[in-house]
Amino acid sequence: MENIEYRKSPLRRTLETVDLKLRALEQSDIDYLFSTENDESYWETSCTREPISAEFLRKYIENSNLGIYESKQLRLIIVDKKTEKPIGLISLHSFEPVSKKAAVGILISESSRRKGYASQALECLIEYSMVNLMLSQLYAEIIFDNSASKRIFEKNKFKKTAELKDWILFRNKYKNMCIYQLLAKDYG
Repeated sequence: MENIEYRKSPLRRTLETVDLKLRALEQSDIDYLFSTENDESYWETSCTREPISAEFLRKYIENSNLGIYESKQLRLIIVDKKTEKPIGLISLHSFEPVSKKAAVGILISESSRRKGYASQALECLIEYSMVNLMLSQLYAEIIFDNSASKRIFEKNKFKKTAELKDWILFRNKYKNMCIYQLLAKDYG
């Protein structure tokens, strides 16, 4: 986790690596979100079943400033520092403040894959979650045959702790779901 650099500002920290930065959603992200959320090639891993309207996404972005304690989720844009363009999304969702845990989701655009961005973004989110939010654990739900995603989480110290049989139905086919966890005591 040595790639992480923090740039301090008087109001907040910005998570960055040498190659990318994570930032809050902005209205200027609407086109990127719209094309990503409506790309059917991502629907299986995100459990999406229908298109999402631009108006819904506009309202979602407006409400994204509520904070994780109110909305129970935090979604960040992954930005390539060289181009300043979005290359993916990373999120905490299903946040449970009492038990101090959250699920992690990550998506890297097809053209930006296999460059180490997913792992770097995950490192940043882990650091933020464990240090700033003081979570006791993070977990990921990964479809059994998504080998690339499993490798990224394993590289970042997540351990497979369960496999749920026939958990996801997509296009008339059931698939197993793997649960990966990272406990705070195993982090660092």
